[in-house]
Amino acid sequence: MHATQLQQKQEVAWAALPVIVDVGIALLILFTLPALSSHLAEPSGLNALLLVFLYLLYAVGVYLSRKILSGEGNERWAPPEWTRDPKVRGAMGLVFAFFMATTFAYQLGYFEAIFELRAGLLEEGSTAAFLVYAPGSWLGFSLLIILVLAFPVDSNVTPGSTRYTILAVMSLILTDLLLVFTAAQVNAMAKSLGLQTGIGLWLLVLASFLVSFLPARGVYQSRRPFLSGWISFALLLLFAVTTAVFF
Repeated sequence: MHATQLQQKQEVAWAALPVIVDVGIALLILFTLPALSSHLAEPSGLNALLLVFLYLLYAVGVYLSRKILSGEGNERWAPPEWTRDPKVRGAMGLVFAFFMATTFAYQLGYFEAIFELRAGLLEEGSTAAFLVYAPGSWLGFSLLIILVLAFPVDSNVTPGSTRYTILAVMSLILTDLLLVFTAAQVNAMAKSLGLQTGIGLWLLVLASFLVSFLPARGVYQSRRPFLSGWISFALLLLFAVTTAVFF
């Protein structure tokens, strides 16, 4: 009887974990977006370095999710089997890479510079470096996410250990943190580029966020399949997209 009650308490705790993390990230977006958006509106190398740092943390978070083995949960709420196909994860990772490359380009002043580019301003070699090699390097770095999403990982951390709990908590936090930056970045880009806010832009950003952040949460949910994790994640995404577009 005691063992059953303990197991039920553990299941409640694991079901509540993603909710707690998602609520914390939503509050972080709410209180930091105005200041962070204003800061990111001015492209700078420091902002690009911050993005690189958060992107690496995101990749680490996905890797940690893949390291842990499946534990308590209801398999009914596990991601569909086809989403675990390396090809599907790789395709979603590629879209995410393009999204990140665009963000890198903005923070490095690429869009601002290309709009001001005039014929004859640069030599042929310099123009090629500016228009081809630089974007290629950003995209190449962004493709890192495909490695942690689609390539084999030895899942060997068993449930019940302290290490398992730490890795699970860290995986949620690290993959969610990038959402704070991304929401503020979209808000800054929409304002600086003069994009008209509306349902069209909202749907476009929602689709981008889904493709970018759903794979990471899907990996975690395959380890700890609780309905609460999906609900809190959906609400967090809707909140992030709405604040990014309309705030």
